Amino acid sequence: KQPRINPSIRDSRVLTNSILQNKTVRIDPSCELLIKDLKYVQVDDEQNIVKDRKTDVRKADLLDTFRYALNTFYGDFVRFNI
Repeated sequence: KQPRINPSIRDSRVLTNSILQNKTVRIDPSCELLIKDLKYVQVDDEQNIVKDRKTDVRKADLLDTFRYALNTFYGDFVRFNI
């Protein structure tokens, strides 16, 4: 499933953080790049994810995919569970 429009970074960050704080989420250890993104992604003063295509450290591509998946399958989580 692919959304017509990507969710806003702010909204999907709230959703992702809410799920990670309130549910048990298991990520297979072989998903090393996603785990790295989850640990080290940075946000700027406007709460946007800092990305830099020149370096693997700041691509955040797998984090984007993770956020999109949570938005697609658990988009109502915040509304119904908090």
